[in-house]
Amino acid sequence: MVNYTKANKSVLASMGISIGADNKLSIDEKTFKGSSMAAVKSAFTGAGSYGKSVQASASMIYGSAAAGLPNSQEQDCIHQEHHIHM
Repeated sequence: MVNYTKANKSVLASMGISIGADNKLSIDEKTFKGSSMAAVKSAFTGAGSYGKSVQASASMIYGSAAAGLPNSQEQDCIHQEHHIHM
């Protein structure tokens, strides 16, 4: 996911989102609030967007991890994922 983020660095920066040396994202609230909400929506929704790319990558990681877990641990992960999306 770091590569997706770095590839979209300029798009994120235009919205006040920066990537730290530790690869964590930070947001400048003033810049973000001054951004075009159409641009923000475009960056995080829709096919090929940064948000969809990160979502797909996270889903693949989750699927790979869940495939290697015993059944009871997999159910715990599914339960936790359900709460995250609510």
